[in-house]
Amino acid sequence: MTFRAGDTYRDCDICGFTKRMSQLRKNWNGSMVCKDTCWEPNHPQSERPNRPADRIKHPDGKPEPTDTFVVVGDLTNGDFETDGSTYTFDSWVDSNVVYGSYASTSIYFQGSQSAKIYGNYNIYQEVSVTAGDVYTFSFYSRASNTLISGLPGGFIVPARYAVWDATNLAVIVSEQATKNITDYSWTNTITAFTTPPGCEKIWVYLIGPDSLSSLVYFDRAVLES
Repeated sequence: MTFRAGDTYRDCDICGFTKRMSQLRKNWNGSMVCKDTCWEPNHPQSERPNRPADRIKHPDGKPEPTDTFVVVGDLTNGDFETDGSTYTFDSWVDSNVVYGSYASTSIYFQGSQSAKIYGNYNIYQEVSVTAGDVYTFSFYSRASNTLISGLPGGFIVPARYAVWDATNLAVIVSEQATKNITDYSWTNTITAFTTPPGCEKIWVYLIGPDSLSSLVYFDRAVLES
């Protein structure tokens, strides 16, 4: 190897051959490679285009709105958000106008309040239906961790429900207790039924627990066909 002042030797970073620095060239990724065999240009698509930032003005920008839950179906006021003038809740009839159901603004599944029903009392709603159609009745319920007196120590008891044929005064879904109640969390109950021949109206019942000293909460009651 002939000595050349300032032209030292170096190995190519790709092929490994020893070359003089005058025979090498810096590649696009910073490595020193052979000029004639190993060097390659950078691919155009590996570089971001030099574009100015978007300058989109929002003269009437608004924050994201708060989520609004809407209860759909054939029941009215199934989320118990609207209070009634005669009964506790609009569109619902109380079995006891004076004592039996109240609006709870501290415990609810969604919205701002739920229906609090004491033991052996109920509320119901009349709904127009079509005979022979299949309907699904669903709701959320939970037990109370306080007694009727307001003292702590409520019982983990199931809520109850039923569906009646208001036209023929007959039972469609007999009184049932909600299942898998092991704590004070909300539980979703769903039941399906077929309206009998000649049935034009039904009564959908939400019933308190089978204990005078206990109470339960109901929310998001839905009837769908």
